Amino acid sequence: APQTAFVEQGTFVETVSASGNLQPVASVSATSEVDGIVGEVLVAEGDAVAEGQTLFTVVNDDLDKAVKQAAQGIEEAKNGVAQNAVNDAYHAKSAGQQAAARAQEQAQAAAAAAKEAGAATPASDASGASFDEAGADSAIRNAELALSSANLALQNAQSAYDEAVARAAKRTVTASIAGSVVAVNIEPGKALGATANAAASPVQIADLSQMTVSINVNEIDILKITADQTAEVAFTAAPDLTLPATVVSIATTSAGSGDAAGGAMYGGMGGAVTY
Repeated sequence: APQTAFVEQGTFVETVSASGNLQPVASVSATSEVDGIVGEVLVAEGDAVAEGQTLFTVVNDDLDKAVKQAAQGIEEAKNGVAQNAVNDAYHAKSAGQQAAARAQEQAQAAAAAAKEAGAATPASDASGASFDEAGADSAIRNAELALSSANLALQNAQSAYDEAVARAAKRTVTASIAGSVVAVNIEPGKALGATANAAASPVQIADLSQMTVSINVNEIDILKITADQTAEVAFTAAPDLTLPATVVSIATTSAGSGDAAGGAMYGGMGGAVTY
């Protein structure tokens, strides 16, 4: 006999399923900014690393030589800084002015004594009383210019040294993020890039605490999905594991389409447009 039931109002739930690839949200490639030979490799695949932790080192003797040469340049530049020359020029000017003043006082005293004695006034010794102040000022300016040039040379030498030290420090490669080492493509003693897969990064680090899934959804089903919608993620390798997820974004252009002649066709010719 037919079965009957009372009509009830409820919520209709429709789901959309699609498969894709699981990837970490944050993944970085740890590469060296200088060339050389791989020194120590301090991590292995699967290791957990903290931000700033040393991953590997690079051997490059030329960088050490550059640091030594830059340090020698600083010492040479320091020897050229002659502050004493400026001080001596000022002292020479002061001593000359004082000597001229004393000579002038002596000449005036001699003239006064001769006048009191009724003798003829002696001719003043111009060479003793006069002072070449313009020449002394010129000597001071020259000493100050030489000092300024020497200080500039010292600054340039210090900058060259700082750059050499900073470049040498780049032989130590550290992790820019905290995470897990997912790939190591270098070996000690080999030149950087001289690996079986030279295009791969030396060390790849990923933050596996946050993951994202990129999936392709049929153009009919994509209309049922919106950003910030909740979802669930299941894993083929772990059938009992289901994790909550959120739709982050939906592409504005399609990722794939059917054949060029028939457009998007279903159930036969061509493939579906996906987003």
